[in-house]
Amino acid sequence: MLPLEPGQEGVVVQAGGERLVLPAGVPGDRVRVVRGAATLLAPSPARVTAPCPLLERCGGCSLQAMDYRAQLAQKTDALRRALAGLGLTPNKVQEVVGLERPFGQRTKLLMAAGGRAGVLRLGFYRRGTTELVPAEGCPVQHPRSLALLASARQLLDAYHVKPSGSREGGWLHALGVRVDPRSGESELALSGTSPRVPADLVQQLVRLPSVSGVHLAVSRTRTSYPMEGPLRTLAGRPRTAFTLGDERHLLSPGTFFQTCAEGAERLLETVRGLLPGRVDLLADLYAGAGLLALGCRGRWRRAVTVEANPAAVADLRRRLEREGSGGLSVLAGRVEDRIGEVLRRGPDVALLDPPRRGCGPRVMAALCAHGPPVVLYVACGFEALLSDSRTLLGGGYRLNAAAAVDMFPHTPHLESVVRFERES
Repeated sequence: MLPLEPGQEGVVVQAGGERLVLPAGVPGDRVRVVRGAATLLAPSPARVTAPCPLLERCGGCSLQAMDYRAQLAQKTDALRRALAGLGLTPNKVQEVVGLERPFGQRTKLLMAAGGRAGVLRLGFYRRGTTELVPAEGCPVQHPRSLALLASARQLLDAYHVKPSGSREGGWLHALGVRVDPRSGESELALSGTSPRVPADLVQQLVRLPSVSGVHLAVSRTRTSYPMEGPLRTLAGRPRTAFTLGDERHLLSPGTFFQTCAEGAERLLETVRGLLPGRVDLLADLYAGAGLLALGCRGRWRRAVTVEANPAAVADLRRRLEREGSGGLSVLAGRVEDRIGEVLRRGPDVALLDPPRRGCGPRVMAALCAHGPPVVLYVACGFEALLSDSRTLLGGGYRLNAAAAVDMFPHTPHLESVVRFERES
């Protein structure tokens, strides 16, 4: 069985010339492979009983049958091996930071709607398909998320809501929940085919305990991410309170926040640990509502954020209007279009937190040509991190240190933070 690699779908076994992904495999398992199917012969010492009966069907937690401490050790080893290929010695890569609660930790939930014979079901898609796997008791979801999901589900049933694409002519694509354990507030979002949702249902949903607002995204057809479009507030407040570090943020439903509140806290601590002691000007690129910049503001004198999402920009500007800028300025637009303007200001640190696909060639080229002394790269997409890292290394930077947070327990994915310094 091959070593675990960041970002792959599961553990891989090499059988002759064939590579077979075992979604519920554990490094150290002994298996027999016949015609592309694997049979477990002897379990790994790290194998445990997974609490979820859907492990081999659901598209989520492929490592749930692996002891959590062993997961962290495997991920640390995988990160060190990958970055060693870029010239970073293992002692410069910190051990992966784990969570105190590896189950019940996800504070953002998005479930597709499906079902047969008029019965509504909510769940995730089977790995590699669009077949719905009902998962309303998912053990990695936060108890508050599951409680709100159950309450909302009862109301959907009471109003005879059906999934989109059903023979009964239903309209619901998906249901989304975000909760903040510290503020006690929750956000409820619907995705459907029509802007017309029964008013009585909306009023019942917004009266559920902790719900600050109910929001709707409209798409005539299902998409891979049903909340991608603009979300309209149907009832309640347009923003919900989410807490990160010592900061309380009021965020619109379309503004990014990490899927795990505890993981977000650990990530902020990791970013702070890799920042220089004092920063004159921090450039926070792909900044969202400025959560990382605001969480690090004791370390910088001035900061500038760049973000393309109008909802996130509006959230941050609204906050600065209320509290004062404190040396923070906000640029709206794509990083590709604003990077030159930012670099002309002469930042001494660029903080990059791009989407999974990475930064792209225009941003990387600008950093290599006129970049700041320090670049801090936060990555959820490991392939993009490796690609962008190679560009920086070829453009006058050297890899100095790395760390990672286990934002997604029981999966091979990591939230990595890598520090680059300009070579003199």
